[in-house]
Amino acid sequence: RFKTLGLVEGEDCQLKAHLAAPDRIIARTQARSKAYKLGANGIVFTGCAAIQSQQCIAQIVCYGQMYQIEEINK
Repeated sequence: RFKTLGLVEGEDCQLKAHLAAPDRIIARTQARSKAYKLGANGIVFTGCAAIQSQQCIAQIVCYGQMYQIEEINK
């Protein structure tokens, strides 16, 4: 059994040219952290996209559906 809690996103931004390029792993980790804070214990990612931003040289955003999954006692 599970309850859908909604959509969540995470992002990683490259602020300056000499810094590391944005990373999908960091963006997904940020989304997981946000989902956990909202009471989710599961997330299914639907995708990641490189987007243009005025604040970032390069930016990646990852989107997912967050769930609250009922634990089954054994």
